[in-house]
Amino acid sequence: MSGRILIYDGIATNRILLRCKLSAACYVVSQATTPDELAREISQNKPDLILLDIDSDPGGKLAICSATQGTHNNADVPLILLATNLTPDLRVAALRAGAADILPKPVNDSLLMARIRRTLRQSNTASEIEARDITSRQLGLAEAGATYSSPGHIALISPNAQAAHAWSARLEPVLSHRLSVMTREDALTTTARATAADAFVIGASKETYQDALRLIAELRSREDTRGSAMLLLLEDASSDQVAMALDLGASDIMASGFHAEELALRLNAQIRHKQQGDQLRRNMQTGLQMATRDPLTGLFNRRFAERHLQSIAAQAQSAGQPFALMVLDLDRFKAVNDTYGHAIGDIVLREVSSRLRSNLRAQDLVARMGGEEFLVVMPNTNHDEALTAGERLRQLVRGTPIRLQGDVSALTVTVSIGVAVGTGKVKDTTELFDRADKALYVAKADGRDQVSLDRPAA
Repeated sequence: MSGRILIYDGIATNRILLRCKLSAACYVVSQATTPDELAREISQNKPDLILLDIDSDPGGKLAICSATQGTHNNADVPLILLATNLTPDLRVAALRAGAADILPKPVNDSLLMARIRRTLRQSNTASEIEARDITSRQLGLAEAGATYSSPGHIALISPNAQAAHAWSARLEPVLSHRLSVMTREDALTTTARATAADAFVIGASKETYQDALRLIAELRSREDTRGSAMLLLLEDASSDQVAMALDLGASDIMASGFHAEELALRLNAQIRHKQQGDQLRRNMQTGLQMATRDPLTGLFNRRFAERHLQSIAAQAQSAGQPFALMVLDLDRFKAVNDTYGHAIGDIVLREVSSRLRSNLRAQDLVARMGGEEFLVVMPNTNHDEALTAGERLRQLVRGTPIRLQGDVSALTVTVSIGVAVGTGKVKDTTELFDRADKALYVAKADGRDQVSLDRPAA
């Protein structure tokens, strides 16, 4: 299903024409002719987009647009308005009322469809991210994000630098965002995400139209700018050119000439959309970390480690390479807690975790399995390499006393380590874990502060 589109128009001929066009594109179309029908359709069927003809009563329809965005819990349902006498002032009034866009009548079919696709694409992306964020919060893996917006960064790019500086001068009084004039090369060589623009305003004429599309494609291909808004300012562009630019990655287009207030409203909407998406993605990343990390030490948790171990075993089997598994247990850790308290015990766990993490390879995994027990998984590692690494970690833990707080200035702790090595033939990681666990018991029985290797029978 392409999406549900609600047509709100009191003239039957207009509704029939639009319905035919939209149905041919496989949209599910519904209709409303009165404010009550509109409210009912929104409440019961919740369309993905509303097309609203405002010719019969522009002021009244704009009021309906504004009210629709503020009631029925439908602030996420975008509206595209249609008007015959489309003046700059009416464009501004429509955007102020909350419309996603306003198009001139008679409507060009390719332009209408491209505007619908662009609007639905943005709306669907936001809805999907928000749904995942809600799930994370319901599972207790993230908290509700802040609802405020902060000033963004807008880059102005034009083949004519003088024109870009003129845009900046006219936009500065009506925007709270930071403005900077860039060349095409500046935009493509900005590599730090912290300095990347939230939105790019790209000017183009008939002669530079293709260059502008290539710039958008380049920016979309880069990690730091692929989520930025791209707004094109086109001179003398045809409806087909506007439609193509929207389908090829432009977030929005102004083809009616520079108008500072309209451009500011469009930029505010695009930056708000981007910042909300960024916040929701950060929430999801926080949720992912909470689901896979131990909150005390920051190491991976048991659940993630067990899944990762299965993945490493499968890779080893495919490549015919060995891999090592270590089970580490702090010696007499209960006595540390009983003697100095759990606060000191937590400091010890965090410090040991830091030492383990900083002295393994990037491809190795270290996890806290619970209590004072840790797990290390080392891909492409044989018996000798595993023993060497285990001995290095053992000496690292006991070699430097852990600095503490209060009356206890420092504390020396030791660790016992059990090692098992799997080959490409290993299919059951539970068996390998049991072998490493048995080797750990041997290290404990031999006096602790030992590394013991389990060698399977030939």
